[in-house]
Amino acid sequence: MSNLTNSNEYIYDLPAAGMNEFTRVMDSLPLSDWLRFASQVISNQTELRLVELSSRRTETLMGKWGCRNGTVDDLLDVLQSLELLRPRDIILKCELMKEKKQRFCILLLNVLFLLLENQSLPKPGPPPPHLESGRFSSCKCHVDRPSLFTGALSWPFEEVQQGTDNFSAVRQIGEGGFGHVYRASMKNTDFAVKRLKEGSQMGWSVVRESFTTEVERLSQYRHPNIVDLVGYSVGGGTYCLIYVYMPSGSLEDWLRCKNSTALCWMQRVNILLGSAKAIQYLHSSSPALIHGDVKSSNILLGEHLEPKLGDFGMARLCHSPSRTPGKTSTVAQTATVRGTLAYLPEEYLKDGQLGVAIDVYSFGVVVLEVLTGRRALETDKQSKTVYLKDLVTEVEDNERDFSKRKYSQETGFSQAAENICTKHLDPKLLKDGLSAPHGSREISQLACRCLDRRRKKRPLMTEVFKTVEDVYAGLKDFCRSGIVKTSPAPPHLSPPNSLRSDNCSLDSLTHRFSKLGPQEDTYCCTHKHSSPCPSSAVTHSQDPKSGRSEGSWNELHNSVHAPCESDESQGFSQCWASPCASQSNKCPGGHGDLNVSQSNERVVINPVRQRFVEKMALYEEGRIPTSDLLSSATPCKFCR
Repeated sequence: MSNLTNSNEYIYDLPAAGMNEFTRVMDSLPLSDWLRFASQVISNQTELRLVELSSRRTETLMGKWGCRNGTVDDLLDVLQSLELLRPRDIILKCELMKEKKQRFCILLLNVLFLLLENQSLPKPGPPPPHLESGRFSSCKCHVDRPSLFTGALSWPFEEVQQGTDNFSAVRQIGEGGFGHVYRASMKNTDFAVKRLKEGSQMGWSVVRESFTTEVERLSQYRHPNIVDLVGYSVGGGTYCLIYVYMPSGSLEDWLRCKNSTALCWMQRVNILLGSAKAIQYLHSSSPALIHGDVKSSNILLGEHLEPKLGDFGMARLCHSPSRTPGKTSTVAQTATVRGTLAYLPEEYLKDGQLGVAIDVYSFGVVVLEVLTGRRALETDKQSKTVYLKDLVTEVEDNERDFSKRKYSQETGFSQAAENICTKHLDPKLLKDGLSAPHGSREISQLACRCLDRRRKKRPLMTEVFKTVEDVYAGLKDFCRSGIVKTSPAPPHLSPPNSLRSDNCSLDSLTHRFSKLGPQEDTYCCTHKHSSPCPSSAVTHSQDPKSGRSEGSWNELHNSVHAPCESDESQGFSQCWASPCASQSNKCPGGHGDLNVSQSNERVVINPVRQRFVEKMALYEEGRIPTSDLLSSATPCKFCR
């Protein structure tokens, strides 16, 4: 059908006058011809019969097709294949008229932007003479009205072009439904620039509307977990949005392991917490804002994996005139939200119902992605489309079909959550045969509640945020009180009983380390008789049978007190393998064994080992990545 039109417009975007003429002609067709057309749109015979019995059957049919995102090209293909030429010509005529109108609007909008950039709007004229009085005649107010999108947010288009190397493909870091995203270097700073696509499937008018909406919403709704809009730029018919650059990509990238590193459970819960905080902020504002496109690719991550919600091009205002409980909020702007189908609830896909419950449902799909590590939309071995959100309903449907007892929604959610944790949890979270991570069942049950088919039964985002916050707090307490996992020491180097405890929390270890000495990078060693070579903190005795050198923690515990320098970068291993320690019985003037002083017993712990224990606790809490855990650098003060 490309020879007829290149339009990718949706059916619901057709002009009302043209659609009215089309439905009138289609209703006048014989029933057999109409049924041939309708069967191409609806395959369910029961639904088709109900549409046939309605008074305005074609209008009802096209409304259902429009809610399923049917396009004008699909409609023209069906009409052409059935040789319904007169209805086809009506649609083609609507398209030609719409293209002319769009070209005129683009030209008019470009002229308007040029005028607004070059000069400000005229000042208001003087008031009528009969309104002037002697009392206020001396007070003259001169107020300049700010023009549209002018001021600090406006960036020169030439600077954006230069920063992106004229939108070079090398600079491109992403692509969305509305445009390409580039990494720009301007004023010695990295930014993310989204250039809106002219050939978008959404239609150029929708793209311009998205541009206006995003600038307005991001300028009005500011939050630590919402992406920061730096400004916008318009030039040569190109519209650009400029954001703060997020170096860690999106949550989707990390779940797909595009960064070659998997997120730990603590990091995943922290990302969910920040995302829920941003969404509940939008819903709690006045007027409330529906994001409309919550998904893992729109949750961006900063340098320290702090989440920020982005892509507000489909956000819609939601106004509730009365806060009375039990009343449904009325939507102030009922424009269609065109989000990804895998994240949208059934009430929107079928009837186009718009409300804050859409964001709750979409967030539930994101939670499932975090739990399972799978995509929201997949294809199985039989090339059949599989939605991740169906994990919640598969147990629910089985319960209703096969159980004879009364079905409980709460029981269904509990069973679905248990099914997710036991069968579908991300294998990266189950390393070394460990059980499901702490709090995963609570998060799974929260996802099931968010994905409830009945929108009024879904929790509010404030409740969702509170639940995730409680899980995160419990997870932090669990990590603090849990045992720090380290590799087991060899039998001949086992630590003393004072350090072998079931309670190896960070607080208890810190309390013990505070009593140890000495400080800096020294170990206390003394010889009763002086020796020309320094001895290590651990003495060794020669095993006559194996010839193996053995060190004793008890000797370390009762160690001597002369300083012996150690290299911090080498760690404790240098002290174990000191050649002087293995040959202490050969030092002239010394004894085979060190003379142990019993008057002042102190356990000497290498500061490197102490720092490793601290870093291990920070890693368990998700505050530092694996690379920092294995490095010799001291953790930054912000991670503590």
